[in-house]
Amino acid sequence: MNRRHRRRRTLDAVVVALVIAAIGVFVTGASTDVGTGPADLIARCAAKGATAELEVPVVGLPTDGRSDAAPSLQSAVRAAVRAGGGVVRLPAGRFVLDAPLRLGPGVKLVGQGPDTVLQRGSRFLDTPGPYLGHPMITTDNAPDVTIADLTVDQRGQDVRGPIDRRLHESMVDVRRSSNALVDRVVTVDPFSYSIGVAGSTDFCVMRSSTSSTSRDRYDQLDGIHVLDSTDGLVVANTVDQRLGSDGDDGLAAHTIGAPVRGVVFADNVVRGGVHGNGLQLAVGDFPITDVLVLRNRFWGAPKGVYTGYYAGVTPISEIVVSDNVFVDATAFTVDFSGAATGVQVTSNLLCNSVTPRLLLGEGNTVAGNAAGCLTAD
Repeated sequence: MNRRHRRRRTLDAVVVALVIAAIGVFVTGASTDVGTGPADLIARCAAKGATAELEVPVVGLPTDGRSDAAPSLQSAVRAAVRAGGGVVRLPAGRFVLDAPLRLGPGVKLVGQGPDTVLQRGSRFLDTPGPYLGHPMITTDNAPDVTIADLTVDQRGQDVRGPIDRRLHESMVDVRRSSNALVDRVVTVDPFSYSIGVAGSTDFCVMRSSTSSTSRDRYDQLDGIHVLDSTDGLVVANTVDQRLGSDGDDGLAAHTIGAPVRGVVFADNVVRGGVHGNGLQLAVGDFPITDVLVLRNRFWGAPKGVYTGYYAGVTPISEIVVSDNVFVDATAFTVDFSGAATGVQVTSNLLCNSVTPRLLLGEGNTVAGNAAGCLTAD
């Protein structure tokens, strides 16, 4: 076996190990690859969310698009929890929330697709979330939850008055949960992070869409933000934080009070905002380790995948950035500063983009990255 093939097999083994760790899949025999597209990873997602099939009726749900729907929805959630889990199903339509909706254990909140819209009401800011932010939906310590097939509209551009602690909670906030699934959720016009996973384990965010459209109002509007969380999958999402002037990073892995470990970012299409870029590994006082960045398309922002340091110098380790496409990453495609070990940056396609940069460290490799563009680019 020549040296090139040995290196490729070593990288394949690292990729497989990271995927297995992050999505809770135990493979044997011939099933030792990560598949060729998002369907493979979606099928293997360990987080199945709420599994109860009991349909809980939403009594008195306003359908005029103006009256507060939060009381009737919260009442249905409480009924589902009392039943040991259940499905709170929304029809197509526009439903106003004047308070955050708090899910409970075993609850599945599901709409009919993008035409089911939860919209911030005029009195929404009067009632903060459990961590004094302003989430539209929060899992708030609940395990085994699902949020699926709906649109969340925070109407950030139209906010009048102060927004205290707006970054304490995301508009869709998976908070201190396990086995949490966010699937086919559309978020628009945020004034915080769009989809956040904080202090959680065994989660999947898939087939969802975020966008930032506000202008000259906010900063730090990340698309999908993973904070202090482990063993998760972020797959097949479309993230565009550059439709307005306020958007920040498309994807983020961030440590403040705990490590980020065993997370896969795969098969996403990502454009970072004016204030950010593609994917940031935002390092605080805890490490970021065992992260796979696979088959994503990062486009339209000057920076692709990079590290940022926030009151901490903790190293990153065992990071694989492989088989991604970088389009117009004119500042850098991959830039890992600070202490980094076991980092593999391989087999990426660079379209009008600069060469990856990686400081020396034990086990670090930059190899097989090629300049070129796909037909669609």
